[in-house]
Amino acid sequence: MINYMNTFKFRHIVPIQIRFNDVDGQQHVNNAIYQQYFDIGRAGYLGAIKGGNYETGGKSFIIASVKTDFLLPIFMYDKIQVETRTAKIGTKSLTIESRIVETGTENVKAVCETVFVAFDYDKQEVLCVTDETRKQIKAYDEG
Repeated sequence: MINYMNTFKFRHIVPIQIRFNDVDGQQHVNNAIYQQYFDIGRAGYLGAIKGGNYETGGKSFIIASVKTDFLLPIFMYDKIQVETRTAKIGTKSLTIESRIVETGTENVKAVCETVFVAFDYDKQEVLCVTDETRKQIKAYDEG
């Protein structure tokens, strides 16, 4: 799991609008909704790396594992953003780190580590992460 106070740059940042139905009876965002926020960040991040569309020719990434740590509650009127980056590129997988941060502060509300595998939907098989994808990730994250 990521060190949520790590100062390594998160280049991909997406502001999140908290909706009324995200909030439960205790006046905070329900834990299940955090995953939707992380999904928004991951999808935007992968799209940014691949120039808009991360699925090409029936090949894409699928989630193999997700681990989330809930650190602080999110309330209805909090201003939050999801920050996303690649932590590790394996032979057939990517480990993506995400965190929900209160905008304008260093208050980390939750952290998430997601392992994606490269996948061919037509053949229903796992693929190796291509050199092109590796270069795109490095160019984006270091850009």
